[in-house]
Amino acid sequence: MARHKTSTPSNLALTWARLSSPDLWSWGLFWFVAVVTAVATYLMDYLRTENGSWLWAITYGASLAIAVAIAWAGKKWFLPRVSVARRGLANTVLAAFAGGIKNTSVGLMALALHLEVSIELLFRFVGGITMGLAIITLFAAITGSKAAHAEALQRLSTIRNDLLGSKENLDVLLADELEQLVERSRQTVLPKIEQISALLKSATETSMVAAAISETVSTRVRPLMDEIALSANSGLPKTTQTAAITGLVQTPRHFVARDLIKPLTYLAYSLPAVSIVTFYFQGFDGALFGAVSTVMYLGFMWLFKAVVLPRRATHRVVSYAMLTGAAILAPVVGLYVIGGALPMNSHQSVLVPFICWLIYIFTVVVLSPIILLDTESRRLEKLFESENDALAKEIAVFEQKLWVFKRRWLFMLHGTVQSALTAALTRLQTFAESDPYQVNLVQADLERAEKALQSLPSNEIDFEKAAQELVESWAGVCAITLKVDMRASRALVTNQGSAFCVNEILKEAIGNAVRHGSATAVLVNITREEDDFIDVEIQNDGSAPSKRRKKGIGSRMLDDITLNWSLERSGRLTTLKARLPL
Repeated sequence: MARHKTSTPSNLALTWARLSSPDLWSWGLFWFVAVVTAVATYLMDYLRTENGSWLWAITYGASLAIAVAIAWAGKKWFLPRVSVARRGLANTVLAAFAGGIKNTSVGLMALALHLEVSIELLFRFVGGITMGLAIITLFAAITGSKAAHAEALQRLSTIRNDLLGSKENLDVLLADELEQLVERSRQTVLPKIEQISALLKSATETSMVAAAISETVSTRVRPLMDEIALSANSGLPKTTQTAAITGLVQTPRHFVARDLIKPLTYLAYSLPAVSIVTFYFQGFDGALFGAVSTVMYLGFMWLFKAVVLPRRATHRVVSYAMLTGAAILAPVVGLYVIGGALPMNSHQSVLVPFICWLIYIFTVVVLSPIILLDTESRRLEKLFESENDALAKEIAVFEQKLWVFKRRWLFMLHGTVQSALTAALTRLQTFAESDPYQVNLVQADLERAEKALQSLPSNEIDFEKAAQELVESWAGVCAITLKVDMRASRALVTNQGSAFCVNEILKEAIGNAVRHGSATAVLVNITREEDDFIDVEIQNDGSAPSKRRKKGIGSRMLDDITLNWSLERSGRLTTLKARLPL
């Protein structure tokens, strides 16, 4: 039974995967860029220059149009030529280039419109590149976290629907499957037996009766047995798909605010932005003080996390309010360092700390929902894995029961129906046509086959007795040591389906070990360490199994009736491990 595997990627791998999305260049990104760059223009141009001219709106609109044109051209001609493996690099290069050109064009237009006396083109280009990278990374994180959370909710909803449906319907489905198998067998064979019986009673020549029996065995009974033997899968419906979750992705109503404070994540976003701003006004000294301010801000955020914010979950409004309050208060000391230690004029000593303060607040306010959604997605993935295991067990038990019935029905067809018909055919081929005693025996053979088809095979198995018979049957050829712990022994008494499956595994594994590996000793351990599972370990000293051998009936059987199994070679021992559901 296949199991769904999940793994938690690192933050860097997750960010890169989101940057590689082909859906980044959208109207959502346009509006995000429009808002962020509008705020940047207001702070870094309108307020910085103390020039309240409306012409700044022209530089903003025109530069935004240039950036959109570059993005559109890149999306149309550049990105389609890039391989999927390099899509993340291509997206970041395009965003950096568009950001650099946009910021540079603002400076050139400011000169042309006499809004600035001089500009530093290189700084503007580098600053634009940094802003472009920050914007695309933030937008990718926002959209990616929402998409991941929505997908996790949808997958969890799907697996829960399937689990609920399996618990309600698997017994009904199993009964339907068994009824169809029995009915098909009866419809295939019983009419032919009735015809043969009628021929026999009408004193038809024995050669004609024998031909009818031979034809029934070859064209009805044997094909039916082959079909049952090869029917590995139960026909269980595959996982149904639920409708895609659309609309606004809601964060959990209650969460622990302190868990969303991630100083290193804040550092990755706030340090470049603050350093560039302070560098613009005060050069390398400004960048150094900006870095010191950021470290102090992160230290106070950690202090809020460790000491101030509660450890219990609160309503999301309260939690976001506490996070925002921490973001407002945590930078105060660091901002005082920037405003008081750097030699700036009165206007700059207010403006620069104010811009840095907004960056710190923006970092927390924007990243907190992203961190929350990612955390919630990981929690949902764990829930999904757990419930997927439960569904796997339900389906495995279903398939195990169906397999057991098919195998017993196959034994009945082979051991009773085919044997009875073969016996009748042998009698017909050896006795004289006028022998009424032999005719009665043939009639009894036909009635035995008919009766077997009209009844159901016994579900009872004495595992302890069956295992002892297996040990005795190989005595003198292979020494078999069988160990069954007490919990497993009790389970094999009360769970007849599992007992039958374990017995079949033992017969198949030991038979293969002796026939193909010339094993002389086999050690069997059957344990039940967990309530819902039986674990079987069969170790033999035979030669190593062929690695190139195709999957046979035994492998298909293990696929059908176990949750998982493995065959390994270590030293001179070959070990089969299998886990079955109870």
